[in-house]
Amino acid sequence: MTDLLGPDALHQGLDQLDGWEGNLGGIEKTWTLRDFNESVRFVARVADVVDKVNHHPDVTIGWNKVTLKLVTHSAGGVTQADLDTAALLERELEGF
Repeated sequence: MTDLLGPDALHQGLDQLDGWEGNLGGIEKTWTLRDFNESVRFVARVADVVDKVNHHPDVTIGWNKVTLKLVTHSAGGVTQADLDTAALLERELEGF
């Protein structure tokens, strides 16, 4: 089983991620896009990125907003894998 992060490690990790926030129950970020079609394209890109590391976020799609929430469900909270996936998404989605 993967180790859960403590509050200090979580906050240190979030400090390194632009726009991500959360607590020990999950971290999330919302992107604002042009319209629904761009939101769907964005989610398709997210799927391509996270499939590579087999760590998938919970996704909420609105007309022009997409929220990604990361939590390691099998561990019951946030782990280093969540922070690592958030950092990967930041790199791969830059400029989207």
